[in-house]
Amino acid sequence: MPSLTAINLGRDIAMEVLAIEAHQNRLWALQGEEATADEETISGELLLCVQRFEAFLARWDGEVLGLGAGLEEGGMEEIEEGEVKEDEMEVDKDSPSPPPHGPERPQRLDPTAINAISVGDIGWAPLPRMAATSRDWFVPSQYGQICIKVYPFIIVKKMDDCMIGMPITTAGGNGLTNKMESLRARSTYVVGANFRGKNDVPYGWGMGPKEMNLEVDRTAGAYEPRAGAFVDVLDTYQIPYNARWKKEGRLTHTSRVDLLRMRHAVLEKDALGWRG
Repeated sequence: MPSLTAINLGRDIAMEVLAIEAHQNRLWALQGEEATADEETISGELLLCVQRFEAFLARWDGEVLGLGAGLEEGGMEEIEEGEVKEDEMEVDKDSPSPPPHGPERPQRLDPTAINAISVGDIGWAPLPRMAATSRDWFVPSQYGQICIKVYPFIIVKKMDDCMIGMPITTAGGNGLTNKMESLRARSTYVVGANFRGKNDVPYGWGMGPKEMNLEVDRTAGAYEPRAGAFVDVLDTYQIPYNARWKKEGRLTHTSRVDLLRMRHAVLEKDALGWRG
């Protein structure tokens, strides 16, 4: 039987996760409309939800798991990377590939680091996900188990208080092979020296040139996409500047331009009622 503290904190964490999703959906609904004031209000509320989520998670680590150390700043620290990643492969076919050597505790950003970020940068950040199974380090709630996964993100937009990123997933190395046509229509592979994409399934036909890949700049950092790495250009998340973040690479200049073209094409078609 979980303790009263665990029950209450699990409830609070789950509520913040739902609130974060609701605010993200509200922001998405306002895209393309002249609602700047509303966007600023919702963005501020979303930031508060994320801050409360991190605070509750810090309490969970300290009061329920007894980790305590390193949580005084009110943020969350990553669990042992190998253990978490191994479990994610069992829980979620879309689990991210393990970082090549980390991330070694992605750091909170200072003003200089924020100014240095640009569209097309790739880095690691935590993201809450609902889990299909139960593990000791998952957060229980009345809605199910919540786990924190560390994903590589491609930054697609910078805002005053946050950045917007797309998570790179692999589908267990299968990429887009077994995905629905609508997802393949708005998705593209992220390729590098060791992964050059897949040609066994059509993709990207809703975005412009068919089967156009995004290329990682091999001189820009340590990130190397794993087999099956792809992004859904509509699958974006807010990454507050006070969240954990570690940059490890970027797209080539050409691919950064292509990425903006892809998103524009899909958003334009979506606004006109296109659903793939």
